[in-house]
Amino acid sequence: MKSDWEDDISEPVFVDFTVHRKHFEELNETQKRAYKFIYNSIFAHPGKIYIKNISPDEMLEVFEALKYDNGHLLCLADDFSYLESGSLLCFMPNYTHSSEECLSLCGTLVSDAKEIVGMLEDENEDFVKEVFVNDSVARMCVYGESDNSSNAAGVFFDKKAVCSGYSLASKLLFDLCEIESFTVSGKAIQDGKKEGHMWLAVKIDGQWYHFDPTWNDPESKDENIIYGYRYFNLTTEEISKTHSDFVLPDDVLCVATDAQYYIRNGLYCTQENWLDIVEHTVQSVVLSLPACAAFEFESSKLLDKVSDRLFVSSTFLAKVLNGVYKYTGKKASDYEIAYSTDSDRNILEIYFK
Repeated sequence: MKSDWEDDISEPVFVDFTVHRKHFEELNETQKRAYKFIYNSIFAHPGKIYIKNISPDEMLEVFEALKYDNGHLLCLADDFSYLESGSLLCFMPNYTHSSEECLSLCGTLVSDAKEIVGMLEDENEDFVKEVFVNDSVARMCVYGESDNSSNAAGVFFDKKAVCSGYSLASKLLFDLCEIESFTVSGKAIQDGKKEGHMWLAVKIDGQWYHFDPTWNDPESKDENIIYGYRYFNLTTEEISKTHSDFVLPDDVLCVATDAQYYIRNGLYCTQENWLDIVEHTVQSVVLSLPACAAFEFESSKLLDKVSDRLFVSSTFLAKVLNGVYKYTGKKASDYEIAYSTDSDRNILEIYFK
Protein backbone atom coordinates (compact mmCIF):
# COMPACT_ATOMS: atom_id res chain seq x y z
CA MET A 1 0.00 0.00 0.00
CA LYS A 2 1.41 3.35 -1.11
CA SER A 3 0.41 7.00 -0.77
CA ASP A 4 1.53 9.85 -3.01
CA TRP A 5 4.28 12.43 -2.54
CA GLU A 6 6.12 15.06 -4.57
CA ASP A 7 8.95 13.03 -6.10
CA ASP A 8 10.39 13.53 -9.57
CA ILE A 9 10.21 10.70 -12.08
CA SER A 10 12.70 7.96 -11.27
CA GLU A 11 13.59 5.71 -14.17
CA PRO A 12 14.35 1.98 -13.84
CA VAL A 13 17.94 1.03 -14.57
CA PHE A 14 17.24 -0.07 -18.16
CA VAL A 15 15.83 3.36 -19.11
CA ASP A 16 19.04 5.31 -19.65
CA PHE A 17 17.63 7.49 -22.42
CA THR A 18 15.25 10.44 -22.58
CA VAL A 19 11.58 9.47 -22.62
CA HIS A 20 9.49 12.20 -24.21
CA ARG A 21 6.30 12.53 -22.17
CA LYS A 22 3.94 14.86 -24.01
CA HIS A 23 0.85 13.37 -22.38
CA PHE A 24 2.36 14.08 -18.95
CA GLU A 25 2.88 17.71 -19.95
CA GLU A 26 -0.84 18.09 -20.70
CA LEU A 27 -1.95 16.97 -17.20
CA ASN A 28 -2.84 19.33 -14.35
CA GLU A 29 -0.56 19.54 -11.31
CA THR A 30 -2.51 16.99 -9.25
CA GLN A 31 -2.46 14.55 -12.15
CA LYS A 32 1.26 15.06 -12.70
CA ARG A 33 1.89 14.26 -9.04
CA ALA A 34 -0.16 11.07 -9.38
CA TYR A 35 1.57 10.13 -12.64
CA LYS A 36 5.04 10.47 -11.11
CA PHE A 37 4.17 8.52 -8.01
CA ILE A 38 2.49 5.68 -9.88
CA TYR A 39 5.33 5.42 -12.39
CA ASN A 40 7.92 5.34 -9.59
CA SER A 41 5.96 2.58 -7.84
CA ILE A 42 4.65 0.49 -10.68
CA PHE A 43 7.62 -1.79 -11.33
CA ALA A 44 7.25 -3.18 -7.78
CA HIS A 45 3.62 -4.04 -8.60
CA PRO A 46 1.80 -2.61 -5.58
CA GLY A 47 -1.80 -3.76 -5.31
CA LYS A 48 -3.10 -0.39 -4.15
CA ILE A 49 -1.84 3.16 -4.64
CA TYR A 50 -3.55 6.00 -2.79
CA ILE A 51 -3.80 9.37 -4.52
CA LYS A 52 -5.15 12.55 -2.88
CA ASN A 53 -7.66 14.97 -4.38
CA ILE A 54 -8.10 13.35 -7.77
CA SER A 55 -11.34 12.38 -9.53
CA PRO A 56 -11.94 9.10 -11.36
CA ASP A 57 -11.98 10.93 -14.70
CA GLU A 58 -8.67 12.61 -13.89
CA MET A 59 -7.26 9.24 -12.85
CA LEU A 60 -8.27 7.74 -16.19
CA GLU A 61 -6.34 10.50 -17.97
CA VAL A 62 -3.30 9.75 -15.78
CA PHE A 63 -3.56 6.04 -16.55
CA GLU A 64 -3.74 6.66 -20.30
CA ALA A 65 -0.82 9.09 -20.12
CA LEU A 66 1.28 6.47 -18.32
CA LYS A 67 0.44 3.84 -20.94
CA TYR A 68 0.97 6.05 -23.96
CA ASP A 69 4.05 8.02 -22.87
CA ASN A 70 6.09 4.97 -21.93
CA GLY A 71 6.58 2.52 -24.79
CA HIS A 72 8.91 0.49 -22.55
CA LEU A 73 6.23 -0.10 -19.89
CA LEU A 74 4.69 -3.55 -20.45
CA CYS A 75 3.24 -4.68 -17.13
CA LEU A 76 0.02 -2.63 -16.99
CA ALA A 77 -3.14 -4.23 -18.34
CA ASP A 78 -5.59 -2.13 -20.34
CA ASP A 79 -7.85 -1.41 -17.38
CA PHE A 80 -7.76 -0.70 -13.64
CA SER A 81 -10.07 -0.55 -10.63
CA TYR A 82 -10.52 2.19 -8.03
CA LEU A 83 -12.26 3.00 -4.79
CA GLU A 84 -12.99 6.45 -3.38
CA SER A 85 -12.87 7.38 0.30
CA GLY A 86 -13.18 11.05 1.10
CA SER A 87 -10.28 12.91 -0.53
CA LEU A 88 -8.45 9.67 -1.33
CA LEU A 89 -8.73 7.59 -4.47
CA CYS A 90 -7.38 4.05 -4.22
CA PHE A 91 -5.90 3.15 -7.61
CA MET A 92 -5.74 -0.63 -8.13
CA PRO A 93 -3.83 -1.53 -11.31
CA ASN A 94 -4.13 -4.85 -13.09
CA TYR A 95 -0.89 -6.46 -14.20
CA THR A 96 -0.11 -8.68 -17.15
CA HIS A 97 3.00 -10.26 -15.60
CA SER A 98 4.64 -10.72 -12.23
CA SER A 99 7.03 -8.00 -11.06
CA GLU A 100 10.08 -10.12 -11.88
CA GLU A 101 8.73 -11.04 -15.33
CA CYS A 102 7.86 -7.41 -15.99
CA LEU A 103 11.35 -6.14 -15.21
CA SER A 104 12.88 -8.87 -17.37
CA LEU A 105 10.54 -8.25 -20.31
CA CYS A 106 10.91 -4.48 -20.15
CA GLY A 107 14.68 -4.79 -20.00
CA THR A 108 14.74 -7.18 -22.95
CA LEU A 109 12.43 -4.90 -24.93
CA VAL A 110 14.68 -1.89 -24.44
CA SER A 111 17.78 -3.96 -25.21
CA ASP A 112 16.25 -5.20 -28.47
CA ALA A 113 15.17 -1.69 -29.42
CA LYS A 114 18.67 -0.34 -28.72
CA GLU A 115 20.17 -3.04 -30.93
CA ILE A 116 17.90 -1.98 -33.79
CA VAL A 117 18.63 1.73 -33.37
CA GLY A 118 22.34 0.92 -33.17
CA MET A 119 22.20 0.09 -36.88
CA LEU A 120 21.86 3.83 -37.53
CA GLU A 121 25.37 4.33 -36.15
CA ASP A 122 26.14 8.07 -36.28
CA GLU A 123 23.15 9.21 -38.32
CA ASN A 124 22.03 12.70 -37.29
CA GLU A 125 19.29 13.54 -39.79
CA ASP A 126 15.80 13.30 -38.29
CA PHE A 127 14.14 12.32 -41.56
CA VAL A 128 16.55 9.44 -42.20
CA LYS A 129 16.02 8.16 -38.65
CA GLU A 130 12.26 8.40 -39.10
CA VAL A 131 12.33 6.34 -42.31
CA PHE A 132 14.44 3.79 -40.44
CA VAL A 133 11.87 3.55 -37.62
CA ASN A 134 9.01 3.21 -40.10
CA ASP A 135 10.76 0.42 -42.01
CA SER A 136 12.01 -1.37 -38.88
CA VAL A 137 8.51 -1.67 -37.39
CA ALA A 138 7.05 -2.80 -40.73
CA ARG A 139 9.80 -5.39 -41.12
CA MET A 140 9.23 -6.84 -37.64
CA CYS A 141 5.47 -6.98 -37.54
CA VAL A 142 2.19 -7.80 -39.24
CA TYR A 143 -1.19 -6.43 -38.24
CA GLY A 144 -3.26 -8.71 -36.01
CA GLU A 145 -4.19 -9.79 -32.52
CA SER A 146 -1.68 -11.39 -30.14
CA ASP A 147 -1.14 -11.64 -26.38
CA ASN A 148 0.66 -8.30 -26.44
CA SER A 149 -0.82 -6.76 -29.58
CA SER A 150 -1.79 -3.49 -27.86
CA ASN A 151 1.73 -2.65 -26.66
CA ALA A 152 5.28 -2.60 -27.99
CA ALA A 153 5.86 -6.26 -27.10
CA GLY A 154 3.40 -7.21 -29.82
CA VAL A 155 5.81 -5.78 -32.40
CA PHE A 156 9.10 -6.86 -30.82
CA PHE A 157 8.19 -10.27 -29.36
CA ASP A 158 4.96 -11.56 -30.91
CA LYS A 159 5.58 -10.00 -34.33
CA LYS A 160 1.87 -9.17 -34.48
CA ALA A 161 0.18 -6.02 -33.20
CA VAL A 162 -2.71 -3.61 -33.58
CA CYS A 163 -2.46 0.15 -34.02
CA SER A 164 -1.55 0.91 -30.39
CA GLY A 165 1.23 -1.70 -30.52
CA TYR A 166 2.61 -0.20 -33.74
CA SER A 167 2.45 3.29 -32.23
CA LEU A 168 4.08 2.43 -28.90
CA ALA A 169 6.86 0.42 -30.55
CA SER A 170 7.52 3.34 -32.89
CA LYS A 171 7.53 5.79 -29.98
CA LEU A 172 10.10 3.70 -28.11
CA LEU A 173 12.35 3.71 -31.17
CA PHE A 174 11.82 7.45 -31.65
CA ASP A 175 12.80 8.07 -28.01
CA LEU A 176 15.99 6.10 -28.57
CA CYS A 177 16.63 8.10 -31.75
CA GLU A 178 16.19 11.35 -29.75
CA ILE A 179 13.12 12.31 -31.78
CA GLU A 180 10.13 13.74 -29.93
CA SER A 181 6.80 12.01 -30.57
CA PHE A 182 3.54 11.19 -28.82
CA THR A 183 0.54 8.98 -29.49
CA VAL A 184 -2.67 10.41 -30.95
CA SER A 185 -5.97 8.65 -30.26
CA GLY A 186 -8.97 9.11 -32.52
CA LYS A 187 -10.90 7.31 -35.22
CA ALA A 188 -10.14 6.29 -38.79
CA ILE A 189 -12.29 5.20 -41.69
CA GLN A 190 -11.82 1.50 -42.42
CA ASP A 191 -14.01 -0.28 -44.98
CA GLY A 192 -16.43 2.62 -44.99
CA LYS A 193 -16.91 2.91 -41.22
CA LYS A 194 -15.18 4.76 -38.39
CA GLU A 195 -13.22 2.72 -35.89
CA GLY A 196 -10.98 3.59 -32.95
CA HIS A 197 -7.40 4.15 -34.03
CA MET A 198 -4.01 5.33 -32.76
CA TRP A 199 -1.09 6.93 -34.57
CA LEU A 200 1.68 9.41 -33.71
CA ALA A 201 2.58 13.04 -33.94
CA VAL A 202 6.32 13.33 -34.56
CA LYS A 203 8.63 16.34 -34.51
CA ILE A 204 11.04 16.40 -37.45
CA ASP A 205 13.48 19.26 -37.91
CA GLY A 206 11.47 21.38 -35.49
CA GLN A 207 8.08 20.82 -37.17
CA TRP A 208 5.22 18.55 -36.12
CA TYR A 209 3.65 15.98 -38.46
CA HIS A 210 1.16 13.13 -38.33
CA PHE A 211 2.79 9.71 -38.76
CA ASP A 212 0.75 6.49 -38.93
CA PRO A 213 3.00 3.41 -38.76
CA THR A 214 0.05 1.02 -38.98
CA TRP A 215 -1.29 2.45 -42.21
CA ASN A 216 2.23 2.71 -43.63
CA ASP A 217 2.72 -1.04 -43.19
CA PRO A 218 2.06 -3.03 -46.40
CA GLU A 219 -0.83 -5.47 -46.09
CA SER A 220 1.04 -8.32 -47.76
CA LYS A 221 4.69 -9.14 -47.20
CA ASP A 222 7.33 -11.63 -48.17
CA GLU A 223 11.10 -11.67 -47.97
CA ASN A 224 11.11 -8.87 -50.58
CA ILE A 225 9.03 -6.43 -48.52
CA ILE A 226 8.36 -3.08 -50.14
CA TYR A 227 7.82 -0.41 -47.51
CA GLY A 228 4.94 2.07 -47.51
CA TYR A 229 4.87 5.79 -46.78
CA ARG A 230 1.31 6.92 -47.57
CA TYR A 231 0.78 8.30 -44.05
CA PHE A 232 4.29 9.58 -43.44
CA ASN A 233 4.43 13.15 -42.13
CA LEU A 234 1.04 14.54 -43.06
CA THR A 235 -0.54 17.83 -42.09
CA THR A 236 -3.69 17.83 -39.98
CA GLU A 237 -5.64 18.87 -43.09
CA GLU A 238 -4.29 15.91 -45.07
CA ILE A 239 -4.81 13.24 -42.42
CA SER A 240 -8.29 14.50 -41.60
CA LYS A 241 -9.53 13.01 -44.87
CA THR A 242 -9.35 9.58 -43.20
CA HIS A 243 -8.63 10.22 -39.49
CA SER A 244 -10.94 12.10 -37.13
CA ASP A 245 -12.08 12.66 -33.54
CA PHE A 246 -8.60 13.58 -32.30
CA VAL A 247 -7.32 16.57 -30.33
CA LEU A 248 -3.76 17.87 -30.47
CA PRO A 249 -2.13 19.99 -27.75
CA ASP A 250 -2.32 23.73 -28.41
CA ASP A 251 1.40 23.94 -29.15
CA VAL A 252 1.33 21.17 -31.77
CA LEU A 253 0.44 22.50 -35.21
CA CYS A 254 0.83 19.98 -38.01
CA VAL A 255 0.91 22.38 -40.95
CA ALA A 256 4.39 21.96 -42.44
CA THR A 257 5.01 19.87 -45.58
CA ASP A 258 8.82 19.97 -45.83
CA ALA A 259 9.29 16.45 -44.43
CA GLN A 260 6.24 14.91 -46.10
CA TYR A 261 7.68 11.73 -47.65
CA TYR A 262 6.83 12.32 -51.29
CA ILE A 263 7.76 15.99 -51.23
CA ARG A 264 11.06 15.34 -49.44
CA ASN A 265 12.02 12.65 -51.98
CA GLY A 266 11.00 14.55 -55.11
CA LEU A 267 8.01 12.29 -55.78
CA TYR A 268 5.26 14.93 -55.62
CA CYS A 269 3.82 15.36 -59.10
CA THR A 270 2.16 18.37 -60.65
CA GLN A 271 0.75 18.89 -64.12
CA GLU A 272 4.06 20.50 -65.12
CA ASN A 273 6.56 17.97 -63.74
CA TRP A 274 4.93 14.52 -63.61
CA LEU A 275 6.36 13.22 -66.90
CA ASP A 276 9.96 13.79 -65.82
CA ILE A 277 9.42 12.51 -62.26
CA VAL A 278 7.67 9.30 -63.36
CA GLU A 279 10.16 8.52 -66.11
CA HIS A 280 13.23 9.13 -63.91
CA THR A 281 11.84 7.24 -60.92
CA VAL A 282 10.66 4.19 -62.85
CA GLN A 283 13.94 3.88 -64.70
CA SER A 284 15.83 4.11 -61.40
CA VAL A 285 13.82 1.59 -59.37
CA VAL A 286 13.70 -1.19 -62.01
CA LEU A 287 17.48 -1.52 -61.88
CA SER A 288 16.90 -3.73 -58.82
CA LEU A 289 13.85 -5.97 -58.63
CA PRO A 290 11.36 -6.38 -57.06
CA ALA A 291 10.68 -2.67 -56.83
CA CYS A 292 8.01 -0.08 -56.29
CA ALA A 293 7.72 3.38 -57.80
CA ALA A 294 5.38 5.55 -55.74
CA PHE A 295 4.10 9.05 -56.43
CA GLU A 296 1.75 11.59 -54.91
CA PHE A 297 -0.23 13.84 -57.26
CA GLU A 298 -1.50 17.35 -56.68
CA SER A 299 -5.09 16.37 -57.47
CA SER A 300 -7.31 13.35 -58.03
CA LYS A 301 -7.85 14.57 -61.59
CA LEU A 302 -4.12 14.35 -62.32
CA LEU A 303 -3.89 10.94 -60.62
CA ASP A 304 -6.64 9.61 -62.89
CA LYS A 305 -5.04 11.15 -65.98
CA VAL A 306 -1.61 9.68 -65.30
CA SER A 307 -3.02 6.26 -64.37
CA ASP A 308 -4.93 6.17 -67.66
CA ARG A 309 -1.87 7.17 -69.66
CA LEU A 310 0.39 4.63 -67.97
CA PHE A 311 -1.92 1.62 -67.98
CA VAL A 312 -4.73 2.14 -70.48
CA SER A 313 -4.43 4.53 -73.36
CA SER A 314 -0.76 4.80 -74.33
CA THR A 315 2.59 3.01 -74.54
CA PHE A 316 4.35 5.58 -72.37
CA LEU A 317 5.30 3.11 -69.62
CA ALA A 318 6.65 0.60 -72.15
CA LYS A 319 8.82 3.30 -73.68
CA VAL A 320 10.14 4.24 -70.24
CA LEU A 321 11.05 0.63 -69.43
CA ASN A 322 12.62 -0.02 -72.81
CA GLY A 323 14.74 3.08 -72.24
CA VAL A 324 16.86 1.22 -69.66
CA TYR A 325 17.06 -2.08 -71.58
CA LYS A 326 20.84 -1.79 -71.96
CA TYR A 327 21.15 -1.71 -68.13
CA THR A 328 18.52 -4.27 -67.19
CA GLY A 329 18.51 -6.67 -70.14
CA LYS A 330 14.70 -6.62 -69.92
CA LYS A 331 12.15 -5.39 -72.42
CA ALA A 332 8.89 -3.91 -71.19
CA SER A 333 7.08 -7.17 -71.88
CA ASP A 334 9.47 -9.06 -69.56
CA TYR A 335 8.20 -7.28 -66.41
CA GLU A 336 5.35 -8.33 -64.18
CA ILE A 337 3.60 -5.05 -63.43
CA ALA A 338 0.82 -4.26 -60.96
CA TYR A 339 -0.38 -0.98 -59.55
CA SER A 340 -2.64 0.49 -56.89
CA THR A 341 -4.08 3.93 -56.27
CA ASP A 342 -5.19 5.71 -53.10
CA SER A 343 -7.83 8.31 -53.87
CA ASP A 344 -7.69 9.71 -50.33
CA ARG A 345 -4.03 10.56 -50.68
CA ASN A 346 -3.83 10.85 -54.52
CA ILE A 347 -1.06 8.25 -54.51
CA LEU A 348 -0.05 5.83 -57.25
CA GLU A 349 2.18 2.83 -56.52
CA ILE A 350 3.59 0.73 -59.38
CA TYR A 351 5.09 -2.67 -58.55
CA PHE A 352 7.67 -4.36 -60.76
CA LYS A 353 8.95 -7.94 -60.72
